[in-house]
Amino acid sequence: MIKICLSVFTTVLLVLSTVHAQDRAAGEWKGAINVMNQQLRVELTLASNDGTWSGSLNIPQQNAYGLPLSTTEVYTDSVYLAFQAGMTLAVFEGTFSSDSLIEGTFRQGINTFPFSLNKQLLTTSDEPVFPESDLLISAEDIEIGGTLINDETTSDKPLIILISGSGAQPRDVNVFGFEVFRTLAGELYEAGYPTFRYDDRQTGKSTGSFADATLIDLSADVEVIMNHFKAREEQAFDSFILLGHSQGGLIAGKLASVKNDVAGLILMASPGISTRELLAFQVRQAYEPTLQQYPDIVSAEDIDQEIRLREGIMAALKDGSPADTAIDAYNKFYADLLKKIMEASGQTNGNIETAVQRQAAGLRAAYGSPQMLSLLYYEPTTDLVNISVPALVLFGEKDTQVPKDLNQFPIESSLKKAGIDHKILTINSANHLFQTAESGQVSEYSSLDPAFEPAFIKELTDWLKENY
Repeated sequence: MIKICLSVFTTVLLVLSTVHAQDRAAGEWKGAINVMNQQLRVELTLASNDGTWSGSLNIPQQNAYGLPLSTTEVYTDSVYLAFQAGMTLAVFEGTFSSDSLIEGTFRQGINTFPFSLNKQLLTTSDEPVFPESDLLISAEDIEIGGTLINDETTSDKPLIILISGSGAQPRDVNVFGFEVFRTLAGELYEAGYPTFRYDDRQTGKSTGSFADATLIDLSADVEVIMNHFKAREEQAFDSFILLGHSQGGLIAGKLASVKNDVAGLILMASPGISTRELLAFQVRQAYEPTLQQYPDIVSAEDIDQEIRLREGIMAALKDGSPADTAIDAYNKFYADLLKKIMEASGQTNGNIETAVQRQAAGLRAAYGSPQMLSLLYYEPTTDLVNISVPALVLFGEKDTQVPKDLNQFPIESSLKKAGIDHKILTINSANHLFQTAESGQVSEYSSLDPAFEPAFIKELTDWLKENY
């Protein structure tokens, strides 16, 4: 750490160094982790608000997408970035080799590998220009930055507010060059509808803490946006359509169940089950390669027990306890499981105790944040049964993150109980982002065409024209 001296000269240097670190660290970074001569692609987003850093990343071959960083530390010459990756805590420790290059070591469990990241420069394009206005909306304790697309051709329609999924996302939701929400907003404008997309807390121009924001807080942010547009003298709106993608659908559904000025609900690949249940599915997915590689060493019952012990940690944290007993039970089981896997794979130099401690710290951080605690046991159906406006529900046939087989039935049952006009569609060949996909796995995102599956846009805009 830098010691602050009582020297004006030293203080000036410190301030300039901090500004320099902010200037060169903030933005989009792309690179790779070198795992035994195999390149694992990485995309990292870093942002700073008043000196507080946040970030999210994708590691496709690790099936990691939109992961919020649990620790984001940026210094004048180095970075320390940590996140929960599948079963373990993963860490990037790197130094600035230049203003546009970070090099260092990636650590996951007992394994360490070199990595490098290059800063992405802004480029111009020949994309269509839309009537966009960048806004900064102020509330009591937060500012929300966003972009409105609207003109005289769209102003008579309800304003469609785009709500992003898990992880702190800037307004355009850029995934390997595919600007999901910017592209969607353009498609909706071409179809005759105004949109507003916004930076999540602690990204872009928005302030506040994302990890500390509960589901209620995130819903309140959208209410702030709605109230702003109702109170405007120019380009005001008195009705809204809430479009939520993935976890954003939870926010959209909650607000649509109580707000009279919500005229419609669109759920894109949105969960119909609790986050706890969805995480159990994702953990099983993460263990699947291990089960296939070592069927005589690791069993499905082992994975079920690992999930039960994880959920014991969740329950303890939810009750407000330190969770030490639950974590001790998990550590003992995980150490035995890890030992079996290491012996089967011929690894003899790994420090199991260190790996287990890091795993436990990662689980405590991941499951203990205010946001995660508000989501773990929340059942989306409790709000969906109270919806009173038309609803469109879209799933991707090849979505491996929020699969329709787990989520469609509870959503459909709830909307039937609500007695509303609703439509549920599966878009053939579409992944979680509604791109045309081969497998639907996150590992192929970087190689896909950065565009929506045409059927997705057609079904979405057809439904809007039928109802609004």
